[in-house]
Amino acid sequence: MTTLPDLAQATVDDGGKAAGLARLIAAGLPVPAGFLVPRAIFTATLGPIDPSTPPAQRGRSLAALAERAAHAEPDAATMAAVTAAAAALGPRLAVRSSLGLEDRTTGAAPGVGASVIAIASTAVWPAIRHVWASALTPLVTAYATARADDAIAAPTVIVQRHEAGFRATIYTRPPGRPSADELWIACGPGAPERVARTDARWRAATTLAVAAEQAIDARAGADVELVWSFARARWVVVQARPLVHPPPRPVRAAPPPIVLAPLLADGRRWRRDVTHNPAPLSVAQADLCARVEAAGIAPFHLRVVAHHLYWVARTDAAPAPLVDDAAALAARIDDLERTVAEILAAPARSLADAVATYLAAYRVLASELGPTIAAGRARFARALADAGLPAAAGAALVPRPSSIAARLAAAARGQLDPDALAEELADVAPTWDVMAPTFGEDPACFARALARLGALAPPPVVTPPDDPALAHAIAIARVADDAAERDDLWYWRAQACVRRALVAEAQARGLAPDDVFWLPLARLLDETALDPEVARGHAAAARTAAARAAAWALPLVIGDAASDATVDDRWTGVGVGGTATGPAHHADGSRAIPPGAIAVVRAITPALAVTLAGAAGIACEHGSPLDHGAAMARELGVPLVVGCVGVYDAVAGGEWLTIDGDRGTIARHASSSSSS
Repeated sequence: MTTLPDLAQATVDDGGKAAGLARLIAAGLPVPAGFLVPRAIFTATLGPIDPSTPPAQRGRSLAALAERAAHAEPDAATMAAVTAAAAALGPRLAVRSSLGLEDRTTGAAPGVGASVIAIASTAVWPAIRHVWASALTPLVTAYATARADDAIAAPTVIVQRHEAGFRATIYTRPPGRPSADELWIACGPGAPERVARTDARWRAATTLAVAAEQAIDARAGADVELVWSFARARWVVVQARPLVHPPPRPVRAAPPPIVLAPLLADGRRWRRDVTHNPAPLSVAQADLCARVEAAGIAPFHLRVVAHHLYWVARTDAAPAPLVDDAAALAARIDDLERTVAEILAAPARSLADAVATYLAAYRVLASELGPTIAAGRARFARALADAGLPAAAGAALVPRPSSIAARLAAAARGQLDPDALAEELADVAPTWDVMAPTFGEDPACFARALARLGALAPPPVVTPPDDPALAHAIAIARVADDAAERDDLWYWRAQACVRRALVAEAQARGLAPDDVFWLPLARLLDETALDPEVARGHAAAARTAAARAAAWALPLVIGDAASDATVDDRWTGVGVGGTATGPAHHADGSRAIPPGAIAVVRAITPALAVTLAGAAGIACEHGSPLDHGAAMARELGVPLVVGCVGVYDAVAGGEWLTIDGDRGTIARHASSSSSS
């Protein structure tokens, strides 16, 4: 007959929860009796989990195992052993998961694995199957990937006697303050009670909780679940796991006054371009901005302060064109796009040619195409307001088939050739900076994105209200909004022209490939010889300056006292579509978001669709429900909340978030007080 290990025999190989309970038993603490259904029984019944399965195929592999788990039966000897051991424990049982990623000091995985409480001992085997299946879900995969833990392994199952009674969860240290001499006690819904360790009202419970903390060596505190057992008339320990504290929030110091002095003295209201450039710019990109400003080719002024871009509208800019006809707007946009294409088609034989091409294209894009598109979109915004509809409704009424997200989704559905898409988007980069490698330099990124997406259903067709004025504005907006997506592609192609020239310049001069982006364009345009070692030193100094600037709390607005106050950390913005819960993953476009994670971003560019594919939702600091982010979220079928300033720094990677696109809120996902 199969022998099942006693709970007291559990080791770390049996998962964090089982090992923790064994340590409590060894310390002489009262723990409900139980046994283990080891991993070997899972493998013998369902088959092995292949650790070499590529991430893109892991979901399908685990789903197949989960389907088998719903009806799996072990061999007769195992079934008899489990049935007999369960009956010996008593009439009611608790069946819990014990995964390798649970109850660790680096991550507790609360609620990731299933627990089935107070079941009849005769129902033990269905409960075991349920726990097995819970270890094979996308939730487990997403949590493990977010923690950079690819060791998705077969689960151990804990079967214990169920203790009926009054339950309490005790944190032996306050979250975020592991050195504080205070306990938090929760006995139901609502805020926990904070008590001193010497509080006489809870002495028996707190003494046991502290003993559990010591037994599992949780030096930063423990999350201990207790039950006042009616049968035993005393507290017993149901589980104890190390308390995982959130990392300290980054403290951003104010920049030295001299940094902001030029813009403050200017007297105008300068805004930081966080929507496009939330991170510090390279020297090369900053120089391109300076050349745009010097040429006066945009309807706005540009200034780079501490490697960050600020802008203010020109008072002498030409008025926006009148837009009253969708067909005329489409014809005008086609003419302007054709002009930009002709400019970019001219060969750039040198860095000077590439910079000139960039500026020529920029002039048409910024001073002609951009205002034309904006005029069409502005009419739509006014029409929405006149119809009494919220701004978020506009995202559903105006599709953007030219967006990167829509093109990726079409390729995933087999409606677009992936190779053609890769060629079309080859010049796109994850950030608006010439130092960022283009997707054409990593062609496999599209294959990875398509593998993560799978076969997405087309976005739902939304019927607009029966309002002739609104219908007329929608027709114009569909032309303008889709052109806005192509407008971004033209900017990227102009940027890529300069990037290719800079890479060639580095090769010709024997410079390190990355150093060239951290040197002034004037020095590179000068034909005088440039010593590679000297260039390396200058580039290193520029990178250090950019890193220092990244740590400063640069204001979003300079020059308006009413707007210089600290922005509220309120985590309420404007949302699009549904709710989602998952681990936070900070995204900057440099690497893919783990499937099932909540992407936390400062701003959304269309290129992020390549790395956001498969995310459960998007939490964004800056943006509008009518811009690229909302369109991308709709195409990818994920909830989005924008306008939550401060969430990027406040949330720790791996911390669980719930985003509600319908209410426009982002909240930390509270741990369940039930056993898990």
